[in-house]
Amino acid sequence: MRTHYVLFLFLASIAAAQPVRVEIDAGRVTQTISPWLYGINTARWDESLFPGPSDEMLLSADRDAIAKVRASGLKLLKYPGGNDADAYVWNSPSNNATEMDTDEYIAFCRAVGAEPFITVNFNEPPGLAAEWVRYCNVVCGYNVKLWEVGDEQWGTWAKGHAPPEEYAKKYISFVKAMRAVDPTIKVATNVPLGPHPENWTERVFRAAGDYIDMLTYTFFPQQWGKENDDTLFASVPRFKELVHQLRRDVERVVGREKADSILYVN
Repeated sequence: MRTHYVLFLFLASIAAAQPVRVEIDAGRVTQTISPWLYGINTARWDESLFPGPSDEMLLSADRDAIAKVRASGLKLLKYPGGNDADAYVWNSPSNNATEMDTDEYIAFCRAVGAEPFITVNFNEPPGLAAEWVRYCNVVCGYNVKLWEVGDEQWGTWAKGHAPPEEYAKKYISFVKAMRAVDPTIKVATNVPLGPHPENWTERVFRAAGDYIDMLTYTFFPQQWGKENDDTLFASVPRFKELVHQLRRDVERVVGREKADSILYVN
């Protein structure tokens, strides 16, 4: 055990206080931080990591970029990238061969030591998502455990935006189809962080709460013209407040036990 000695000296008008000895056990872990806190989006249109076709990815890979990502310590890579996920057909023969496909994405995750996290296209039939699960976990043995149905469907800008109950109904159909292939996967829904005019989170949870394993949420602390560290750090109290409120909202609808079982990923 490493011991540190800290002396606190207090000046008083009458007499000096006695030194105080404080022992700190630097080797004792009191709380762990999930490695999934450190993650980024991985865009399928990023042609620089594997510029050639997937059967040549070992020859064409940008090894320097991959090494830098590995050194950064990122542990969660989300694919295929933002709202584009709801337009991407993973097995379409018309996909550009120079873009990052499923095999290259998984190879990237393995190379940098990160967990794969795939968002399926909300605007295509659930069967397409189920086939993606089959390809990853049955055909190829990639064992991808983290999946999401649609990206930011609560936003009017989202491709295929629908009211909460309609989204929930489709979400359930996706989960059933995907779990029929691999019942061990975890499936997420994306919710807004903060007030929403449609009361999205509560309505989705009331309709589909039994099928939700994970919550993903979006928080953009840096706005146009304020892309700096000061703005980022100043947003921390607000971020904590919003996350705590989200947890309370979920617990109010589904109860504490279910709320405790859900994974929360930003």
